Amino acid sequence: MKNEHVILKSASSRITLSVAKGLAFLFALMLSLTACSDYEADYEDMYGYLVEGGTDVALSSSLSSSWSREEAIGSSSSSIKDGSKYDASANTLTDLRDGQVYKTVTIGTQTWMAENLNYSTSGSYCYGNNASNCDKYGRLYVWSAAMNACPSGWHLPDDDEWNTLWTAVGGTGTAGTKLKSKSGWYNSRNETDSFGFAVLPAGCRYGGGYFGGEGDYAYFWSSTENSSSYAYYWDFYSNNDFVYRNFSNKNYGFSVRCLRDSDEGGEATSSSSQAQPSSSSSTVIPDPDRGSSSSVASSSSVNDGYDAVAQTLTDSRDGQTYKTVTIGTQTWMAENLNYSTSGSYCYGDNASNCDTYGRLYVWSAAMNACPSGWHLPDDDEWNTLWTAVGGTGTAGTKLKSKSGWYNNGNGTDSFGFAVLPAGERLDIGDFDDEGSNAYFWSSTEDDSNDAYRRLFYYSSDYVLRGYVSKDYGFSVRCLRDSN
Repeated sequence: MKNEHVILKSASSRITLSVAKGLAFLFALMLSLTACSDYEADYEDMYGYLVEGGTDVALSSSLSSSWSREEAIGSSSSSIKDGSKYDASANTLTDLRDGQVYKTVTIGTQTWMAENLNYSTSGSYCYGNNASNCDKYGRLYVWSAAMNACPSGWHLPDDDEWNTLWTAVGGTGTAGTKLKSKSGWYNSRNETDSFGFAVLPAGCRYGGGYFGGEGDYAYFWSSTENSSSYAYYWDFYSNNDFVYRNFSNKNYGFSVRCLRDSDEGGEATSSSSQAQPSSSSSTVIPDPDRGSSSSVASSSSVNDGYDAVAQTLTDSRDGQTYKTVTIGTQTWMAENLNYSTSGSYCYGDNASNCDTYGRLYVWSAAMNACPSGWHLPDDDEWNTLWTAVGGTGTAGTKLKSKSGWYNNGNGTDSFGFAVLPAGERLDIGDFDDEGSNAYFWSSTEDDSNDAYRRLFYYSSDYVLRGYVSKDYGFSVRCLRDSN
């Protein structure tokens, strides 16, 4: 996958030993890390967003036989239930299967592990097959293992339960900032950890046995399935304030955060032990049905090539005519810009792709490519569009075209915005992601070298925001000036 900072590392087969606690014997485990099939390779390529894992990293430590018991104890603030002991006063969970102790945190109505699970079981791995990474990040679990890895009295959360958490901390749009750890993230993009949830960039294990994303990404399984082969997960990324939902093959290895069963009672309720939710809250995946946009009734009085009746823009520089669409208070081009200028390219250097997708522009070219009376939108203007169509959580579905997307990942094109999967031009001159991704520049800069872009992805309902080198080539949608 040629994405921002993406370098995939192969992993060879290794044999690691796990020490069984309480008994002085060793179990030998053989892990066969088979190469990806062609399909898996394509899938990983589409799922990109994964970066080099840093140090070559083994399987881990402390496997013990699972046992369970129930024991009544005097303190009302702690309980022992089927192999786990929760202490609400100390905010800890002791996993009696292997003796490991985890911090916990109560946010809103839920009590969560405040560290990643590190229980050794079949189908779980240390990042890079290095045991020290299990100590640092916890283990990475395939979905079937994750479904059964939590101690009794705790469980793998489903999407509704994850959504309850996002709402409690103020919504998916800022959950990344509020829940990520204060250190350890790529390029010093550390956050506030306002609730003590302490998300670490543990990366992932691919279905073919490779590792990627340490330092840059955190992935958490949901128990909610997409199909018999795929399940949903939630993704924290170093460059973004958001948390994202997507689905992946169940053979991938992601982190696990266990949630206390709702019927266990005895939750910590004092202000000293319960994390306080943000004063603001928002629906996690907004989806109001705004319907289709209506056209502007009167024709334009500004000589910018716009015909409000025909809903077209004619670019006087080269005579090309584009469809337009008015959504809420904004009038947008409903096709990608195809004006030829220095710093713009056809996908794959094939002129026919410019006819299909428009051109891909480096940021400096994009800033000056729109015709007079139109401009490259900034982040606030993109956000106005997302709000008008019901939020970023469903904008991907509503704005993507009805055809052309990989693996039938088409949208409904409810507003006539018709986003096509035009792919990107990398800063090294290669092209990638035609059919699976659409990238649009924002005029908002991160710094002198990087600027923000919006991403539509074939298998996601979301629109994602991140920043990247200005030397990448992305699509441009021009927005009509407000006056």
